[in-house]
Amino acid sequence: MTKPAEGKRLSGNPVGIRVSPNKDSLIARRIKAVELRVQGMTLNEVSKATGVNPRTVRIDIDTVLRERDAATIPLLRALEEERLDLAVRTAAKIIEDHPGTELALKAVDRLIRASARRAGLLGLDAPVELNIRSTEVSQADLELEELLREAQARNAVTREQLLAQAGGGDDTATPVA
Repeated sequence: MTKPAEGKRLSGNPVGIRVSPNKDSLIARRIKAVELRVQGMTLNEVSKATGVNPRTVRIDIDTVLRERDAATIPLLRALEEERLDLAVRTAAKIIEDHPGTELALKAVDRLIRASARRAGLLGLDAPVELNIRSTEVSQADLELEELLREAQARNAVTREQLLAQAGGGDDTATPVA
């Protein structure tokens, strides 16, 4: 076996440089992942069948779903809801049949994950921001506001009178309260 050149692997790729897969093979892999998932395989089963990490499989499937046309999405969403229903029923049965065991605890964990997945599927996990402001206004605040309006009105009248006396040309006259 020949020794690779300095800084190179036998494949010829420089050490430390990640080479992206061919775009066509990436698309084919994503489509294959969706097809296997639609056939009822779990993410781990799809991972083994495609030779890709389960997390990458989920990302691939989510990417395809985002790019699909609007007519396909409800069908795929319904299929995923059926799978989640099955997971919930299975976990509930395990909890019922094996209360207080480690297996039951794992089933509870699966129920929580299925609920979180369903929330994401239905868009219920979107962050919601509420910005509510409440200002309490007392009777004293209302009276003060009325007094300010009256004082501003008197100042406007006084200003007009002073401007008239000064010949109307000087806008720098100070109003008298």
